[in-house]
Amino acid sequence: MGVLSGANDPTRESLKNSGPGMSAYQVKDEEVTATAVQWLREHGSSRKADGRPFCLTIGYMLPHPPYVVDPAVYETYCDKVPDPKLGPEELVGEWHTWWRDARSIDDVPDDDRQRARAAYWGLVHRLDQMIGEVLTALTEIGAMDETLIVYASDHGDHLGERGLWWKHTFFEESVKVPLIMRLPGILPANEARDHVVNLIDLSQTMIEAMGVSELPNADGRSFWGVARDAATPWNNETFSEYCTDPVPHWTSGRAVQQRMLRSGNWKLSIYDTEPALLFDLDTDPEEKINRADDPSCAVLLDQLQRRLTEDWTPQSIAKRMRERRIEKDVLAAWAREIQPEETHVWRFAPEINRLDTRPLETEGQTINRRKKI
Repeated sequence: MGVLSGANDPTRESLKNSGPGMSAYQVKDEEVTATAVQWLREHGSSRKADGRPFCLTIGYMLPHPPYVVDPAVYETYCDKVPDPKLGPEELVGEWHTWWRDARSIDDVPDDDRQRARAAYWGLVHRLDQMIGEVLTALTEIGAMDETLIVYASDHGDHLGERGLWWKHTFFEESVKVPLIMRLPGILPANEARDHVVNLIDLSQTMIEAMGVSELPNADGRSFWGVARDAATPWNNETFSEYCTDPVPHWTSGRAVQQRMLRSGNWKLSIYDTEPALLFDLDTDPEEKINRADDPSCAVLLDQLQRRLTEDWTPQSIAKRMRERRIEKDVLAAWAREIQPEETHVWRFAPEINRLDTRPLETEGQTINRRKKI
């Protein structure tokens, strides 16, 4: 809404309308942080004193388009963020070429690219600060070292790598996410794992960490043993899907059914109407060389394709999504007619969203800002 209207979606406006300013996403996250800190001080403290466990889930929007961050943080990164390592010439796959053209990001000006990247770095910085406030509150109530802390994200962002932006692909910049866990005395400190896990595994993992029975009929599997000991046996396999119907405006009217299998160092992605992509992440970590047509990979490709499609086909998913679109339209019509009460809704005024057009005074110097577009 306001000057940042559309900038949170995969649109060219998210790159054009970027830089110093403020977005409702950041303001919402700041209020979420304040509420979480208050809850810990009021309720977490009493529960700890009474010996009662607690669980607190904090959902953040940052870092996320709009690529806009408060001016002081933006200034920290505006001239320090490097150019993308991978240019558009490194882009592999027919769908990705179509996507760049459909979203009009095949000719992003350098200024827009670097301004948006600097703002994203700033949003990460701002999120780190907010998480720090939560951890400080945990320390204040004496629960820091006896609380399992889990940080995860739902997707990455290309940020101009390969000439791409946002998510919407199975390249590592988009599909790989951070996962950090801390519990002193139980989880070893300062260790990393190379194992392939999925966010759907997280609930089962936390349940096992609490010492209770696993959740029946869950899709995920616990990696608690792996987190505690890297030598724990583990099947390095996971799936990811990207499917849309043609209704959202940013799909450019194209429905897609895409699925990815990561098996060890190999990644296979299949597309509804286009050739598959096969990458060896050990020898090609930047995913530049499609091995799907390599004769030496024929047997492996067949094995992975059969595994990837044994319970999933583009045709079956397309049919299911058409059916769900009818259900969603019925539900939307019901909501318009009944207008059910809205609860737990964070509301904001459009004027929260802004691009900074004023000079920033810092250390006696005036730093000129980009004019509002």
